[in-house]
Amino acid sequence: TLSYNSIDHLHDASFHGITNTAILSLNDNNLRILPEKVFEGLPLLETLNVESSYLQTIPRNGFRQLPELTQLTFGNNSIDMLHPGTFRNLSKLEILKLDYNKINLIQEGTFEGLLKVYLLYLSNNELKTLSKNVFKELVLLEYLELSYNMLTDIQVGCFEGLQSLRFLFLNSNKLRSLSARLFEGLSSLEKLNLKGNQITILQEGNFVGLSSLYQLNLSCNSISTIGNGSFHGLQNLHYMDLSVNNLQVLPTKGFSDLNYLETLYLQTNKINMLQNGNFDGLSNVTFLDLSANNISQIIPGTFNHTDMFYLETLFLQRNKLTIIHRDAFIGLDMLLFLCLYSNQIHQIEDDVFFLRNLRYIYLFENNLTDITGNPFRSKVMKELHLYGNEIRTFEPESLTTIPVKAKIYISCDSLFSLPINTNHDKIQCVNPLSLPSITQSHVIANALKVDGFNCTKIQIIDFYTCKPCEPGTYGDTILGGCHSCPVGGFFQDEIAQTKPSQPNWKIACKLCNEGTYVKAGHGISAKDCEVCPEGTNQSIAAGYRACYCKKNYARKDRYGPCFICLEEGLDCKQEFQTLLPGYMWDWKIPNANLTDYKKFVDNLQVENDSVATHTNYTGEMPRIFECPRTESCPNNNDSITGNCAKGYTGWLCTNCESSFYSVLTSCVPCPSKAILAIESFVFFFVCGLTCFLLSWQIKRKTEKEMDARSFIDVLIARVKILLGFYQVIGEIFISLHDVNWTGPLVIMGKLISAFEINIVRLFVRPRCIDDKLDLNPKIQFIIGATSPVVIFLIPFLYYQAKKLYVYIRFTLAFRLSLRSHFENLKACFFACVIVLWFVIYPPVCSVIFSLYPLSCKTFPLNHDKTYNITRLRSDFDVDCTGLRAYHISAFILTVAYVIAFPAGLLLVLCKYHLRSSTDESCGTDDPSFGNDDSTTASLNINSANHLPTTTPPPPWLNFLSENYKTKFWYWEIVELSRKVTQTLLITLFGWEDRLTVIITTCISVLFLLVARKMFSLTVIFINVIVAANEFPEEHDDSISVILVILNVIVLVIIAGELLVTIVVHIKHFGIISFVAVSIRRLRASAMSKSD
Repeated sequence: TLSYNSIDHLHDASFHGITNTAILSLNDNNLRILPEKVFEGLPLLETLNVESSYLQTIPRNGFRQLPELTQLTFGNNSIDMLHPGTFRNLSKLEILKLDYNKINLIQEGTFEGLLKVYLLYLSNNELKTLSKNVFKELVLLEYLELSYNMLTDIQVGCFEGLQSLRFLFLNSNKLRSLSARLFEGLSSLEKLNLKGNQITILQEGNFVGLSSLYQLNLSCNSISTIGNGSFHGLQNLHYMDLSVNNLQVLPTKGFSDLNYLETLYLQTNKINMLQNGNFDGLSNVTFLDLSANNISQIIPGTFNHTDMFYLETLFLQRNKLTIIHRDAFIGLDMLLFLCLYSNQIHQIEDDVFFLRNLRYIYLFENNLTDITGNPFRSKVMKELHLYGNEIRTFEPESLTTIPVKAKIYISCDSLFSLPINTNHDKIQCVNPLSLPSITQSHVIANALKVDGFNCTKIQIIDFYTCKPCEPGTYGDTILGGCHSCPVGGFFQDEIAQTKPSQPNWKIACKLCNEGTYVKAGHGISAKDCEVCPEGTNQSIAAGYRACYCKKNYARKDRYGPCFICLEEGLDCKQEFQTLLPGYMWDWKIPNANLTDYKKFVDNLQVENDSVATHTNYTGEMPRIFECPRTESCPNNNDSITGNCAKGYTGWLCTNCESSFYSVLTSCVPCPSKAILAIESFVFFFVCGLTCFLLSWQIKRKTEKEMDARSFIDVLIARVKILLGFYQVIGEIFISLHDVNWTGPLVIMGKLISAFEINIVRLFVRPRCIDDKLDLNPKIQFIIGATSPVVIFLIPFLYYQAKKLYVYIRFTLAFRLSLRSHFENLKACFFACVIVLWFVIYPPVCSVIFSLYPLSCKTFPLNHDKTYNITRLRSDFDVDCTGLRAYHISAFILTVAYVIAFPAGLLLVLCKYHLRSSTDESCGTDDPSFGNDDSTTASLNINSANHLPTTTPPPPWLNFLSENYKTKFWYWEIVELSRKVTQTLLITLFGWEDRLTVIITTCISVLFLLVARKMFSLTVIFINVIVAANEFPEEHDDSISVILVILNVIVLVIIAGELLVTIVVHIKHFGIISFVAVSIRRLRASAMSKSD
């Protein structure tokens, strides 16, 4: 056997070399396709089982090499088609099982060659029609299982050639009618099951040819009409079930052809009257069930002209009989067992039961009140069951005609006096809790146990003792037997009840008053119902629990109290605790058991009495945490644990799944490889162009060019403004999770990320290339820590290498002539290093701060806070355990870079400022130091006015002092301090910390007051206010739009300034002159490089 493995593939001749194998089992594997020659090399194989292995098809020629195969099983797979000739070479096959598949069509020739098959299973498939001659090759077939398909049409001739067929199962299909002569030729058929179809009418010729049929099941259809001659040809039929149909009137002489019928079930129809001729021809019927109909009267003589001399058992319980007339049962001389319980009988005429063989009469649960006259006259009666009637008087004279040894069971609660007869002492007073039992044959017992009785087999002999379902229980008409009324709002104070008091509840128990329930179940009266526990809704029926919970209440015990859901993020609409969108919890705590809780939740959702297990949860509930971004945690898959949105994963759904990358707080699908390559090329091209323009600006030599503020100067100034704005806004927006970064807003997020200088993450997107290249905070820290060193080393090593090359290759005189060139090169490299250090300063600080000890956040997973996890704020999937080395390194880098870099810049700026004693004032005397948002003002500022003309500042210093007046020479360091302070607070504490909110807001207000008329700082302030405060969810979209508009306005203003600059240059020089000047400058730059 190779069953219960994970085999997902087999090759041709996989079993070569085991030629003596007789049985091969491949059940419960992951096979989907079998190769054509997979079974080659198994000439002696007799049994092949391939069940539950996800097979989608059977190889057309896969059995050519299996001449000895006798049993073939392909059940419970996904096979949807059988090819004609598939089984052609299996001449010895006897059993073929193809049930529980998806077969929807059987073609003629499918079973060609199966000359010895006697068992064929095709149940639980998707067959809709059966064509003519599909089974004609199966000449020895005895058992055909076609139940639980979707059959709507079976063509005449379908069963042609099945002269050996004995058992045919067509139950649970969708047949609406039976064609005449459909079963013709099935002369050996003994059992035909048509239960659970949609047949509405039986007509003459439906069963022609079934001369050997012994048992016919037509129950659970919609039959409303039985035509005369419908059962013609069923001369050997002994058993027929017509229960649970829509028959209202029984046809006269409709059963006249069933001379050998012994058992007839007609219960649970809509028959309202019995009349003469209904049962003509049924002379051999011994068991007739007419229970659970609407019969209101039995016309005298109904059974008198039927020759029903052998009827022994007659069920008429659960009808609407009110009066039993004297000649109702005349002609039933062999009647032994008569059930009339649970009717509305209030009058019985004399001598009704004076039949020569009637021994057992069941009249309990009726409306009898007075027993007078001789209604029970009998010479052979053994038992008379009258309990459950409110009998007030029982005349002693009525006992004189009842045999002395007969047992009479009666309820004595309403009797005025007990009837006394010295010759009759077998009267017994019984109550619902001490009911008498009935001893009967298995045929009667099988009928009673689905009609409100509990039957137990007597050992050795084939008899059963049956007892009506007592109060506190109800009868199950499907499974049989008695079941206790469940815990909840149910009780039962009557006996042998099978009909639900209300259809919604589906059990034959009465309902407690609203707001009450039976705590232990098995309620026997309304007094057993008690008030539901605290927290429940006591204004409706309790149902299958201790009342339903109030709104926003939950429970941990189906039959216990409910408690209010106070914790934020809980959804208690269905009486159990689950998550609202935007929240998450972790069940991996010692005292919590997710499996048990799921079983309890499943139990709560069951609305029937099959809830005996997992009715409570005794474990601990985890603590709930709010997801930083609500949309990332939709919790919409009906899971207890919650779920992340598509593209999100990790703790609180803060990370991105494979094939997604992060734009601020959103996860965006990775673009195609082609788009990635194009974006990367454009980005690096722009970077190269920027470096070229910067070098060109530095190498300007003429005094006029040094004094004039060029287009490049304006560009640098505007980029500095964007950097100063978005490097802070980026950090704010990362914490501002209410902004819905979807659709066109993703472009805005990309722009902010770009100016936040998350270059590698944004443009290269390594995780879009390979998931292993994901840049977690540790890798980002290493990159951030080494970036300043790499930026310094590359030009330094290049400079030293070039000097060494010149020193080795050229003479001293030539080397002296290159001194100015090396001075300029050094100045250029130094400027590039300072500018790049300046640009990467905030993001490098951010990755350094992100690995401070304070950047770790502790999450107590349980309410007692005894089980906690500590995660890094910048990446909740990173455990802070084992980060000590990173913490120490972060402190070292704080001193070596975060503090040292601006301090060094401040010292150098201070040095040059002290040397500039002859500086002239920059611009006007307005204390505003930049007017960054004023296009006109920015165009009037030039670098010559910043520092003395006698000592031109180096290019990197000019970059730092750009945008500021001379007296505010230090302001760039203040700007850096502002960025670092806000970045530090947001990175370490987030916006949930009140100190972060206060300090960040104060810094924004201070800069807004000091730097008047600066629109960019105003926008920063608004962003801070939005981030620091909570707003109603209905305003989220409006807030997102407003923030994006404000940030776009900043871009428009700065881009507008650049456009105005270009227009001014063109207007001043003319377009041709402007282009010519540009070409000359480029040519001069190229010539200087060649020199």
